[in-house]
Amino acid sequence: MSRILLCLIIEAAMSFSVFAQRRELASWRIPSDLRHSASVVVRSEEFELEISGLASAKYSIHRIITVLNAAGMQALFFVARTDKFTELENVAIVTYDSTGMITHHYGIKDLVVSLNGEELVDNIKTYLIRVPSNYYPISMEIRYDLRFKGILEYPTYRILAPGEALENSSYSVRVRKDLDLRYKERNIHLPPVIEEDSKYKIYTWKTKNLAPIPFEENTTGMREQYPYILIAPNKFRLDDYEGDMSSWKNFGIWYSDLQKHLDGLTEERAKFIQELVKPATDEREKVRLIYLYMQKNFRYVAIELGIGGFRPFPASFTDKKKYGDCKGLSAYMQAALAAIGIKSYQVLIQTQADQALDPEFPCSQFNHVILCVPQPKDSIWLECTSRTMDFGVLSSITQNRLALLISDTGGVIVKTPGSAPRQNRQYAYSRIAIREDGSGHSQTEFRSTGEFKQELIQLQNEMPDRQKMYAVNQWGFKEPSDLQFGPDLVKNVFRVELVQNLESVPEFIAGDKMFFATRQYRICNQSMPKNDNRRADYYFTFVFEKTDTTAFLLPKGFTLDALPDSRKFSCPYASYSCHYWYDENSRTIFSAARLMLNQEKIPAQDYDSVKLFFDSVYVENGQRIVIRKN
Repeated sequence: MSRILLCLIIEAAMSFSVFAQRRELASWRIPSDLRHSASVVVRSEEFELEISGLASAKYSIHRIITVLNAAGMQALFFVARTDKFTELENVAIVTYDSTGMITHHYGIKDLVVSLNGEELVDNIKTYLIRVPSNYYPISMEIRYDLRFKGILEYPTYRILAPGEALENSSYSVRVRKDLDLRYKERNIHLPPVIEEDSKYKIYTWKTKNLAPIPFEENTTGMREQYPYILIAPNKFRLDDYEGDMSSWKNFGIWYSDLQKHLDGLTEERAKFIQELVKPATDEREKVRLIYLYMQKNFRYVAIELGIGGFRPFPASFTDKKKYGDCKGLSAYMQAALAAIGIKSYQVLIQTQADQALDPEFPCSQFNHVILCVPQPKDSIWLECTSRTMDFGVLSSITQNRLALLISDTGGVIVKTPGSAPRQNRQYAYSRIAIREDGSGHSQTEFRSTGEFKQELIQLQNEMPDRQKMYAVNQWGFKEPSDLQFGPDLVKNVFRVELVQNLESVPEFIAGDKMFFATRQYRICNQSMPKNDNRRADYYFTFVFEKTDTTAFLLPKGFTLDALPDSRKFSCPYASYSCHYWYDENSRTIFSAARLMLNQEKIPAQDYDSVKLFFDSVYVENGQRIVIRKN
């Protein structure tokens, strides 16, 4: 009897072992060409989207990944977001060790739920869990469903991500024949297999054995470099608003319909606006006065309200509360302008450059709203969420890109204006008094406009230690002791004064000579990495013009020994010049430099020449001034 019981126990243990282990997930089974340079390997993934109506769909995900090392730990996060149109169901997460043995199970009850229950938010929840791991490799299997009760955008088929390799992947869509869909391949040629039954059309994409693609820095983003497939509806419905996305014009009509009956101010507030602009002598000045009033009295809050986050609160609500999100503040500004008879248009835009609007493929790809006020010559563009932006100026994340203007007849593709280098200026003037022992005292004044101005305004709000750290890391100063911020009397210029008490101005002293850098301010902090056979275009954040003038007051008994040669060089996208001279009467050495970037986008084929230019600037900035004791 005991022998029979022992056999049963052994058989049960063996059965449990088989059930609790998936040998095919053992990390050693991953092909070596996929493991090489990968931090995550997608072992298997299946995405299934079924679109059963204008406002109903189900999206099922089954994914198994192996994280090979700590560089891929981000893949151990599970995040899902729901709102009034989306429900999360059937969550099951299982982890495995390197041999494929099950180590843990998680369900929906194990997820951390963040509920955005504020007054202006529409039942938005975020479900999150980070699977802990003290060892690698580790595998994770994820299953869950998303059920849609209104769907504006279909999930994108993202095939690869940085540091990721792939063994097997498939994405299938079942869509009602009368609805159908549209798709567009990006960075891959992968046509779907298309089948039909009596009611549905089925699209299936499959791919396998993809090695990691090296990530290149300073691109527009991941989507420029990695393969994915956009999938979009022809028709859709959110709440009671049915739309047509087969053209940008029709999508604009749908968005415009959402705004109906929301765009008016009360009679009392309209009269207030009319009184506000009475001092103005032209239309542009009227727009400016209203914009400045809004900047001073309204604040930005992030809101997502119904209709997929597209429908704002009424302008009168925003006027009363004195806050709103990008669409709410833009709608208020539009209503305020309408109160004085000035026409303006909301503009939908994507701030992520790698998700820029595709003129040939209408789909929901916007995350921001700005305002355009047409003028006989140059239109006025307004960023309504910022309290610090200059009037009529857009930020670097909305400049020079395609957007959708919502006109009276529907959506119209427009391009937002870019900026010129002179609009983003940083001018530094330093005066350094050197003592006989090499110590010294310096005062530096920065005057900045455009994007540099915005950076300094943000820096002003940081703690003093962080301000000093910024001065060291970004500007190259040694020992900043005091920073004073404030607007300049000159229009649209922001000023910073920086003081240093320096233990040693020269970098070294040899005998009766002192050797020191040509300037304190690191005028060039652009370091372009070596990148043979660059594939993607290289992007700077914005064009700019930087100038620096440094005056070194020599101590008594010292004179100039050697100055670097003045130089000037350029490439098709940037230019640099420097000049050095000595004024014997005042015992002062002057160093002046100017660096200008004329275009933020550097085509991949020109990368090497632009890198050579900035390397040359870096080398030139390594020159030394030498003084000697008489």
